[in-house]
Amino acid sequence: MRRLVANHISTAYDIAGAGPPLVLIHGAEADSRMFRTVASMLSPRATVIVYDQRDCGLTEHEADAYTLLDLADDAAALISGLGLGAAHVFGQSLGGLIAQLLAARHPACVERLILGGAMRADASLPDLNPTGMAAAASYRAAGDAGLAPLAALFTTATFVAENPGVVDVWRHAKPLTTPAQRARRQTAIRRPITKIALATITCPTLVLVGDADQIVPPAHTRTIADDIPGAICRTLPGIGHASALQAPDLLAREIAQFLPFRPA
Repeated sequence: MRRLVANHISTAYDIAGAGPPLVLIHGAEADSRMFRTVASMLSPRATVIVYDQRDCGLTEHEADAYTLLDLADDAAALISGLGLGAAHVFGQSLGGLIAQLLAARHPACVERLILGGAMRADASLPDLNPTGMAAAASYRAAGDAGLAPLAALFTTATFVAENPGVVDVWRHAKPLTTPAQRARRQTAIRRPITKIALATITCPTLVLVGDADQIVPPAHTRTIADDIPGAICRTLPGIGHASALQAPDLLAREIAQFLPFRPA
């Protein structure tokens, strides 16, 4: 991966393709590798940038405390440091929350905004979905026996039954970070932040909702579209939380249809 030093962070990123710039922001327990397939599908029509957030992947920074606001500022620093001026932005899961903060705090950085499986800034997953979070914790504690149900929780049981090999994504997933880094990131993303004034986001916005999402309740994600002026909300039938894994072709198509790309 390449590196860009900005906002006191040595951010690891990859860039590929040609056309309008598109930044993909990954989720809480992931890194830029989650977008490998989606990025390859979009790069013929866009300049696709993926990067690792603090305490994720290969990004390096001082061992200081930080918040989600800092992660949004990091994204802005990356866009500016690459000389993009502004970019289209897609955020998945926690990345969708960071993308909202980016659009609210740095509106000049965001041309169009796409949110997938996102939650609001003032929401807490344990409060929104206590049953789902308890199930995820129990599956993780069960070791190998919990991998298939964990995969089904993030996608769907039908998808796992039809694609049993997907369980290996969880079985062989090896974080590139230390336990201390992962603990620091968990502290950062759980720290409460001020609610975002979604009405101040004025860029064209698309909210994607998997109607089988068992992590972030679909009804909650839809409220984000209700509060961003002119936002479009699209439902992805049968798709769970990890859309980039379960349906990368569908996700890439939805992104491409919303952005002003040249025809395929």
